[in-house]
Amino acid sequence: KLFIWALLTERFQLAEVFWRHGPEPIATALVAGVLLRVMAKILSGNDVLADRTKAITAQENRRWGNLGFQLLEDCYKKNRDLTQILVTTMAERWHDQTPLKLAVAHRNKEFTGQASVQRVLSMTWMGRVEPRTSSVKILLSAVCPFLIPILIETVEKNKASAPTALSTDDAVCTGDGNP
Repeated sequence: KLFIWALLTERFQLAEVFWRHGPEPIATALVAGVLLRVMAKILSGNDVLADRTKAITAQENRRWGNLGFQLLEDCYKKNRDLTQILVTTMAERWHDQTPLKLAVAHRNKEFTGQASVQRVLSMTWMGRVEPRTSSVKILLSAVCPFLIPILIETVEKNKASAPTALSTDDAVCTGDGNP
């Protein structure tokens, strides 16, 4: 609640402190961008407010978008699997919405265009089929279904080699450390 209050009262440095030390930093940055975009839209229809306030709100909207974008990119570089989980995990503070759902609902193309989010969307589209499986193998399996166990690699086969414990670098991605 203090985070939203700080945004609405244009105390952006204080809002960033709450963001850095609060849970669910990716979803929170997305919500901040949405709130600031709505504020900018409301302010654009008001001639009484100074152009300076409108410009600051638009600038902060871009900054919050960059904060969330950069955090997600840093997480993706450190641990792709953890980032996939973060993008699809429900954020309790934001009415059980995932960061992906928040971005899609508010048409945040910058967020949905990131490599980490595109990987999540590809994994959802392909199901359990490993993304690096060639199209030829998939087509051959469609024609001859009995070859599926031989040709198609699934995510379950590769999970044995995936890391199971979080490293200290992963604390940044989960919100347990400072982004």
